[in-house]
Amino acid sequence: MRDSLLHLDTTQTLLRQRFRHDTSTIILVSIAHGLTHFFHLLLPPLFPIFSQQFHVSYLQLGLLMSLFFSVSAVGQFVSGFVVHRFGPVRVLYLGMVMLICSGLCIYLANGYDLLLMSALFSGLGNAVIHPVNYSILNFRIQPSRLGHAFSTHSLAGTAGWVLAPPFVLLVSMHYGWHAVGLDAALLVAFTLAVLLWNRRLIQVEATAGTPKSAEHPSASRFGFLSNPTVWFSFAYFFLSNTAFGALQNYSIPLLKHYYGLSLHAATFCMSAYLVGNGLGVVAGGFIANKHVTHQKTIAIALTLSAVLAALLASEWLSPLLVYLILPAMGFSMGIAGPFRHLMARIAAQSDGRQHCQSCIYGFVYAGQDMGTSLTPIWAGQLMDSHHYMGVFMSIVAFQTGAVLAALIEPRKTQ
Repeated sequence: MRDSLLHLDTTQTLLRQRFRHDTSTIILVSIAHGLTHFFHLLLPPLFPIFSQQFHVSYLQLGLLMSLFFSVSAVGQFVSGFVVHRFGPVRVLYLGMVMLICSGLCIYLANGYDLLLMSALFSGLGNAVIHPVNYSILNFRIQPSRLGHAFSTHSLAGTAGWVLAPPFVLLVSMHYGWHAVGLDAALLVAFTLAVLLWNRRLIQVEATAGTPKSAEHPSASRFGFLSNPTVWFSFAYFFLSNTAFGALQNYSIPLLKHYYGLSLHAATFCMSAYLVGNGLGVVAGGFIANKHVTHQKTIAIALTLSAVLAALLASEWLSPLLVYLILPAMGFSMGIAGPFRHLMARIAAQSDGRQHCQSCIYGFVYAGQDMGTSLTPIWAGQLMDSHHYMGVFMSIVAFQTGAVLAALIEPRKTQ
């Protein structure tokens, strides 16, 4: 009896210790993810200042974000192979260094050239985060906690978006816009120090999950491109993020011109959308842990979001209802968040030959940056042509395409 109680006590102690380690790992990689999203919106709030001070057009300023997402899209694919070769932890450190360089370029900027360098460095820093973080999470976190892990990871990214504009506003008001870059660099440097200090919590064995083929190394790395599950996942990320990018970049002018909302009211609606998205991510994490089929959940969530976008395009709504529609859209899209990460995980593990999993993560997540980088091409033209309804209906079309990609994805991989 005494031995049984001792064994039970030891087991419970080990379980508590494992839970603490899992939680700490999730927090560390989520903070790193939040910082990359923080850098998504570090430059745009400063565009009016850059336009006046450096005498550059908004087209040139818009190219900064196109450069950011283009570099990130290509970099995500390449970084998957780098993670496979050198391991995720060292690549994570390199990504943090890239973000520090980006902040320092803003701090030192005396013209457009250094702004381009800032966008380049932040794109490189953003490129590594998904292949790195999901390699760490899938290796270190218990499968029963992966739903919460992906949910926390997504929520941290949303928090980065939400916190960046007020950070830029407050720092630039009190210390000048150059200080925005310096303070952001110091924030990343502090995070890097924390990651180094706690490296045992994010360490991944060099060979874990990355079996190598001595006879056909190239096939082992690129063979995943013949897997239809990988392509359907790529298509889903591309289509869903094209829709999300339009909402993120153009919802404020859309609401201002289409519904006559003031700038403050439109900004409030955008913030409500992001808050709703964060709450949806939390709810999605709990649903994901119930082992619900990811295809059906994504389809239901994005179909609801598409219906709400169609309502916004219909001109039937009063401006008052817009305040309710936007957070509801954010919530429904947020629910799909943890499930899309499960979708990427299934794609990475779908091949019996165990191809380079970090390479698959890099390729699949490159789809989301590619979709975002192309958003200004179609949405910007529609906005310039005053076809505001067309923007909303395009969002509906892209979300519908994402639903089809999720549903058509081969079910046998589950």
